[in-house]
Amino acid sequence: MEEERGEEGRESSSEKSEDIEYNAFGEAYDQNREDLQSLMEKAAKKGARAAMRWLQNEEEASPPRPNPTN
Repeated sequence: MEEERGEEGRESSSEKSEDIEYNAFGEAYDQNREDLQSLMEKAAKKGARAAMRWLQNEEEASPPRPNPTN
C-alpha cells in the first residue's frame, strides 16, 4: 500500500508541476494575445489614416469635375 501512496504522491506533485507550467504558459499566451491585439488595432488606425490621406491627395490632384447644371 505504501507503494500505491508513493505513486499517488508522485502523480499529484507531477500534476502540480504541470499546472504551474500550464498557468505560466497560459499567462504568457494571454499577454501575447493582448499585445498582438493592441498592435493590430494600432495598425488598423494607421492604415485608415493613410487611406484617408491618400484619398485626400487623389481628390486634390484630380481635375475639377464639370458642373452638370451648365
